Amino acid sequence: MKLLVCSDSHGSRRRLCEILEKECPDAFYFLGDGLRDAEYAAGRYPQMAFLAVTGNCDYRSDGGPEDWLTEVEGVRIYLCHGHLFGVKSGLSRLERRGRDLGAQLVLFGHTHRPYLQGADGVMLLNPGSVGEGLRSSYAVVSLTGGGKFTCQLLSL
Repeated sequence: MKLLVCSDSHGSRRRLCEILEKECPDAFYFLGDGLRDAEYAAGRYPQMAFLAVTGNCDYRSDGGPEDWLTEVEGVRIYLCHGHLFGVKSGLSRLERRGRDLGAQLVLFGHTHRPYLQGADGVMLLNPGSVGEGLRSSYAVVSLTGGGKFTCQLLSL
């Protein structure tokens, strides 16, 4: 199964649609700050599974969860924007939350910087920002069954 992970579009619906067309994922996970953009893009692909959490700049949206815990093909995945865990100052609080939930993969945004690092069975992944800036990035997670997965950071 192929998951597309994006965050921080900040009004760039065009970029989200470009990435969805390029990657053709089975599911699309959005990590906040552009929830309306993500809902619009996901609406163009009704056959695709869609999960999203709100970020600190999603105050004008209809709301949604601030975090989400799901399990896909044996992999426990925790989604959040990251602002509530102070990710711009460090990742220890977020990593601890992931461990407490038994997550193997923790997805977060907020910093606009791609990040991929794993330790002791917990992988932290920030896809960066798909906004119109100079370095637009996203992530693809491939779930291969039996609780196994790989992650890639990609850019446009």
